[in-house]
Amino acid sequence: GAAGTFFMGQLVRAGYPVSRLRTFAAGMIIMVFPLGLIGSRSANMFYFPADQWSVRFFVEQFLSGPHQTFHAALILPVVFLLALGHGCGFEKRHLADALFVAIPLGHAIGRCGCLLVGCCWGHLIQFSWHGRVVSFHNPVPLYAIGVNLFLFWGLKFLYQRVYVKKQGALAQGMIPSLYLIGYGVFRFLLEEIRTETMVGKGLTLAQWSMLVFMGVG
Repeated sequence: GAAGTFFMGQLVRAGYPVSRLRTFAAGMIIMVFPLGLIGSRSANMFYFPADQWSVRFFVEQFLSGPHQTFHAALILPVVFLLALGHGCGFEKRHLADALFVAIPLGHAIGRCGCLLVGCCWGHLIQFSWHGRVVSFHNPVPLYAIGVNLFLFWGLKFLYQRVYVKKQGALAQGMIPSLYLIGYGVFRFLLEEIRTETMVGKGLTLAQWSMLVFMGVG
């Protein structure tokens, strides 16, 4: 909700007609959550070895699999919003830049839930202090919150420079690439301290996803 509000605020300040903004906002409110859920559920099969993959296994995991995957949940909503924005007559580079500034903000807020419920944490850490042994799991969601806020502030700075201060016009359209490469690198490294299952070539599913992120970026 906060990320969506920020995203729409950028479009409002850009001066697009109110009627188009209303159409876009209605489509976003109605479609983003179900599309994100479909994408997230669709990734369940990829947590298992490739020799188990089949159409039947995909359907089973889609309907009753245990996982929700943020990265997969991005794909369909982003494609939909870019297509909807194009249909509403928004300038495509500006639309993509505004959208990808908002994504790390939403991700940082979502990771607060991971931190509170204890999922996605890392390996056990132990150290001694005056004869006492203290142990806790590595708080990876806390690091992810910091990474995403860092990306948000950095991309927001670039966005403001290009679209508000009207400096560096050649940077228009670069924010999606910077997000995909920047987050891809950080997340790939964070996976090294998480307790995740390897799915192939010694890499986790998230690491394979981040290789795709960086390649696309």
